Amino acid sequence: MRPYSERVNTAQSDLDYIESEYDLTIDLTSEADNVRVGNRTLTLTPRELFFYTLFAEARLREPAEGSIVVDQLSRDDFDRIFRKITRAHCDEVGIEECSSHESLSFLEEMIEQLHSSRAKDQTDFREKLLQTNSRINRKFKDAGLPERYMITLRDARGTSCYGLSVAPLRIKFV
Repeated sequence: MRPYSERVNTAQSDLDYIESEYDLTIDLTSEADNVRVGNRTLTLTPRELFFYTLFAEARLREPAEGSIVVDQLSRDDFDRIFRKITRAHCDEVGIEECSSHESLSFLEEMIEQLHSSRAKDQTDFREKLLQTNSRINRKFKDAGLPERYMITLRDARGTSCYGLSVAPLRIKFV
């Protein structure tokens, strides 16, 4: 059992994170500790990092709203983020090369599902995206980070619309 003073210090640290605005730093080149908020770090898998980057980039591109409507995602959205990640590794290529990048090869199937006319493929795509978002949010919660750094559902009149609430000026890519 932890001493009382240690529990108090942990609780105070958690309160400081809830009440303070820290920069969100996303390191696209690292496999470990690739997301940092203040002095807290967490590691996202390549799939989680890809989708978290997608939401962070949406927040930067449209600071007023910064949300993504799942049914409106396109190959161009995936290509933009794939290029951003491969550029960070000094090897910028388009999404058509995703199968040659082992850690991002999952994108090939997801893009096929995204553009499929089959309802099952579209449902599978949505489920994979929502499961990934859930895993990301669980990691942020486990790290004691406030909800503004998590991917949250936004009210968009019945659509599956998600985004980050963190201030765009606080989002940094390295």
